[in-house]
This record gives sequence, C-alpha cells and structure tokens, in this order.
Amino acid sequence: MGNLVKADILGAGDAGADAEIRSAQIPEDSWDYAKTGTREPPYNLDALCLFLEVSTWHYRCVKAKAISTAGLGYDFVVPEGVKEPGAEHKAILKAFFEHPNDEMTWGEILENVLTDFEALGNGYFEVVRNRLGQGPPRAIYHVPAVTMRVRRDKKGFVQQRDNRMVHFRNFGSDPASPDSFDPRDSEKTSSRRRLMNEIIHLKNYHPRSSYYGLPDFLPALRALVGNKKAGDFNIQFFENNAVPQYAILVKGGELAKGTRKRIEEYFRTHIKGSAHKTLILEIAQGEGDEKVEVEIKALSVDMKDASFQAFRSDNAEEIRVAHGVPGRLIGLTEKGGLGGAGEGTTQQEIFKYHVIEPKQTRLEYRINNFLIKRGFGFEDWELRFKEIDVTDEAKASEIVDRLVRLGVFTINEGRREVGQKPLEHPGANMPFLMTPMGPLSLDTLAEGGVRPPMMPALPAAPGKGLADSLLDLRQAVREEIQKREAGRQS
Repeated sequence: MGNLVKADILGAGDAGADAEIRSAQIPEDSWDYAKTGTREPPYNLDALCLFLEVSTWHYRCVKAKAISTAGLGYDFVVPEGVKEPGAEHKAILKAFFEHPNDEMTWGEILENVLTDFEALGNGYFEVVRNRLGQGPPRAIYHVPAVTMRVRRDKKGFVQQRDNRMVHFRNFGSDPASPDSFDPRDSEKTSSRRRLMNEIIHLKNYHPRSSYYGLPDFLPALRALVGNKKAGDFNIQFFENNAVPQYAILVKGGELAKGTRKRIEEYFRTHIKGSAHKTLILEIAQGEGDEKVEVEIKALSVDMKDASFQAFRSDNAEEIRVAHGVPGRLIGLTEKGGLGGAGEGTTQQEIFKYHVIEPKQTRLEYRINNFLIKRGFGFEDWELRFKEIDVTDEAKASEIVDRLVRLGVFTINEGRREVGQKPLEHPGANMPFLMTPMGPLSLDTLAEGGVRPPMMPALPAAPGKGLADSLLDLRQAVREEIQKREAGRQS
C-alpha cells in the first residue's frame, strides 16, 4: 500500500480578503469615453502617475528634466531681423509673465506642465482672455494632464474631476464659431451659451497615437514594475520579522484541527506582531508502534540580498537611460564609469545638447508662436530659456590664456571672458605674441619685424605673413565678441 499524502495551506480560507486589503492596484479608467466624446489614451494615465510615487529614480529624472528645461530662468530677446523692437511690448510681456495668475508663478506653472509632460507625455496650458474670448491673454494656468482628455473630433478638450466636467477649445480658435462654446449648451440661446477657455497642448510624439503624446520612459516600464515588485516583496518580508516561508511536515499521523489553528496563529499573528516568540508542539504518542514526527522546514532561508540589489540596480540604470539623464545628476553612479571630472562634463554636455535643448526649442516655439505672436500680436520679442552651464572653468581659463599669448585676445579682452574687470594700463589693450624670448607686439611685427634682443632674425615675408594671419584672426574674434555683447545687452 502506498503512502497517503495530504496537503493543506494554513490560512488559505481568507487569503483573498487579506490580498484585497493589501492591494495597491490602480482601478480601471473611470472615464465614459462614449458619453464625453473623447479619445481613450494608449495607457492608463492614473497608472503612469503612480510610478512617480513608487520609483525614486523615475521621480528624480522627471524633475531633473523639467527643471533643466525651463527652471533656470528666462529672458526676452529680439528675433533675428528685427531692428527696432518696441520697449512697451517687452514691458507688457514682462508684466504678464511675472504675474500669470493669482495662484502660481510662471516658474511653478512651467515646472508643473513639464512634470506632466515627462511623466505622462502630455502637458496643458489654460489661456484666459476677456469674457468675449478676445484681446490679449489675461492669465495662464496649468491644467493637470491626468484629468484631461482630447475630443474625438480634435476640436477641444474635456477635463473631468470629482464627477464634474469642463470643456475647453483649441488655442487660437475663432471665439465666434459654434465650436468655441460648451457643447452642452447647444440647446440654449446664444446669450446663455458658455464660451470655453483655450488650451495649448504639449505632447511628446509617439506613432501609437495622434491624439496623445507618450512619455520617454515607456521602454523602461518593465524595470519600473520590477522595482516596485521587489520593494513590495521586501516590505512583506520584514513585516513578518524576516521569517521565511515554512512547510510543516507531519509523519506517521495528522494534526488536530486545534493544533492547526494554533500553528497558523503563531505564524500569522505572533511572529508578525513581535519577534523572538517560541512555538512549542507537544506530540502525544498514540497506540501502536508507529512513531509520529513533526518537522517545520524553511522553504527559502536566504533572501539573496545581492541578487535583489543587482536586479534593482539594473532597473534603476535602465530607467535613467530611458530618460537620458546623467547618473551624477540624480545621485546614481553610472556603470563602467571611472568617476573622473571629464566624464561628468561629457555626460552633462550630452544631456544638454541631445535632451534638454530640443525640449527647450519645442517649448519656446509654443510660447513664442502661440502665446506671444498669436495671443499678444507681438513679433519683436521672444522668450528664451536659460541654458544649462556646462562650462569647465579651468579649461576655459586655459583656452583664454592661450588666445592672449597668441595675440588673438588682448589682456583686457581675456579678462572680460573670465569675468574680470579690465586693467587701466594702456598695454592691456595692446595685442602681443608670446615668444621664447618674451612678448612681441603684433603691431611692431607688422611694421617691420622688430624683435627682442637675442631673438633670431626671421625672413621679412614669413614674419609679415604670420602677423597678417594673427591680425585677421584677432579681428574675427573681436567681431564675434561684439556680437555676443550686443546679444547680451538686448
């Protein structure tokens, strides 16, 4: 006769209720897309928002990109080709952006919109004009992207929050058009119809949708989910006082119902509530010679901390790469890096030129061509965001020093480049060429090749050619400096 094996799972009867209490799942999208006439996004926006709360690296990357794009300040500049910009136009724009509404600063609005853009792939500005929808913008607001949906006909947007809905129209649409009024007022008289505010929609293009943008981090979605699962596992492990899973083996008999309950109570209540409690099992030998044995065996003794750490580290690296953010910027050491200063500078330059500058250009286009040109009607001023400074001061000083020694810069021109005040000595404005025998004035060299004592003579033609070449180079650099100074003053 074969052995009889019986298997039970302690606590299986209420496992579903316990799982439901612990569940942190996102409910299904609550939008009624048929009723609202909107298009469903390719991904659940609430679920994408959740990753900002459960992933440190993802949150840091989103904030780093948002602040680097538009959080370093801005200036108003004159567009190329405009010769006489209006000072009064600049004053109007400056007043508007210094006080865009009564709730937020312009910097806060930009950071919120760009946080939505990086986390969800979409960002929304609400623009308010007068009650007739005419004239220049009076205020601009941030609209949370998770609450917004695009209409199927692409003639506007719908916001839903707490079972309330608000409709918006596209920026620049004709305020006299029937499409500019709340569609729920179609049966009302013209005097009672509500004119909708305008929306400027930023979306990160993705081939899967022509209605919505999708965020950059989507390729790392599995890494985000994996880190969340690993974190949840660790929390559950330590909630049970780091006690692993156990199997209770009973040989030669079976446990009484009361004993099962006591064992289950020990593992589910006493161990979880307080550590270092001892379970005592007393086995009374029954009739016959058969011996009853009870063995409590751990199914998984090791937590495999190293494997989990490597798993989470790999996921963090994948999230960072998907965002295109340097590890140093978010406190993450990049794999394979030697940690030198040059490597950090290179990563910052890549981040600036390949990630942030394209985003700044895109945002500036929306603001300048939509808000300033079409909203205010001004074409003589543009908003320009300040760039990340990736200058290596030591390297820049070394370059300036070489240019001064070559006669490309005068001493005072070199001092201005490194932020120092010019010297009043007349010699500081005279270019010179540093030679092994000392400084040689380029003007003197051009006039006849006069050289310092003990310096070997040079043929007239080569000396003249060298002087002409350096003088031409100096003139070109001076013109470039003048252009930069003119741009800064404007």
